[in-house]
Amino acid sequence: MIHLQRQSKTKITNVVFMGMGEPFLNYRRVIEAAEILNKKMGFGARRITISTAGIVPQNSSNGRREPQV
Repeated sequence: MIHLQRQSKTKITNVVFMGMGEPFLNYRRVIEAAEILNKKMGFGARRITISTAGIVPQNSSNGRREPQV
């Protein structure tokens, strides 16, 4: 992402986890990446989107753990 931003000279304002398989099948790593984007790279939580078809048991608990993403 840093490389892309430098090459394009365009500010990246939003991040979408999409089109890479079901993100909740790799829940821990996706949340870890979102936390790095948020806490270390300064992306607001409302600018990070995780697009999912949904894993029902995982989906029901996700909102309680990560309410802003």
